[in-house]
Amino acid sequence: MQEALAEAGLEAEPRLGCVHIDDTIMLRLQASTHISVAEESQQVILEYLDLELLKIAPATRIVEYIANVDDIYRRRAILKECRWDFESFDYLLSIFARTMEAHLRFLKQADCFKVIRVAIRRAFVGCRFPKPIVDKLFYLYAECVRLNTAVNSDIVDWLSVALKDQVLDRRQVDWLIENVAQDETILNRLLRYPTRDEAIEKWALASMGSDTVEGRESELYGLLINDNIPEALKGKDKDQLAWGIYYSRNDRETKERLLLEIVGKSNYRSVCGIANRLNLPNVVRKTIEKIGRELGTR
Repeated sequence: MQEALAEAGLEAEPRLGCVHIDDTIMLRLQASTHISVAEESQQVILEYLDLELLKIAPATRIVEYIANVDDIYRRRAILKECRWDFESFDYLLSIFARTMEAHLRFLKQADCFKVIRVAIRRAFVGCRFPKPIVDKLFYLYAECVRLNTAVNSDIVDWLSVALKDQVLDRRQVDWLIENVAQDETILNRLLRYPTRDEAIEKWALASMGSDTVEGRESELYGLLINDNIPEALKGKDKDQLAWGIYYSRNDRETKERLLLEIVGKSNYRSVCGIANRLNLPNVVRKTIEKIGRELGTR
């Protein structure tokens, strides 16, 4: 009340703390108060519209409204609704990267990182990112692995998934190989690497029989099967070898040929299961013929 009176050019009586207001003065006071409310309402409306634009076209407003991790946390609900593009997503990741590079801790870290997870799910499923985005995602992933806290554990899991289909540079691949014992998600990224990589294939060959890959031999074999079954895998368990063909990066035609090369009475169930997953009916037909000949019924 005191501020409104001052804006209207009035002062309260010192002793009584009140004023006698005639009709003219009342109109002045109401006009002054009305302008203040109108200005405030205009600001609210404009900010609302700006934030709606941030959702639809984040690149046009994200720099204005999101400058640090505190802004990310405060506006996390809005950011989870954004229609992300590469430019705005790269900017978002740069805020996280700068914060972690400066070794700054921030409150509600898990809630902030969930913005990244939701963004990937909404806009980038199965997408190959530009290298600057891959570099930032990998940096955040490696840092969270290094910090090794309970909070970071969940973040590590889905940052690893975000990197699943991404092609990494030599330094990043070398980091995975050197740190494979640190976290199971690192093993996942090596075993499911999307393209052929000489360093990963050498690691796979050297890792056969090691405790690190126990129970995941088929995925390891998949890294080594390129067009043909290599000598190092001949004599291995036939079921594991069949699933190795499944996990390999070969095309469907090559997988069909390789499955028919190794199918027999010891692994026909696995081969048929794989043929079903890959929609390769010819594999099943020829398996029937081959097994029939082996059993003497065809």
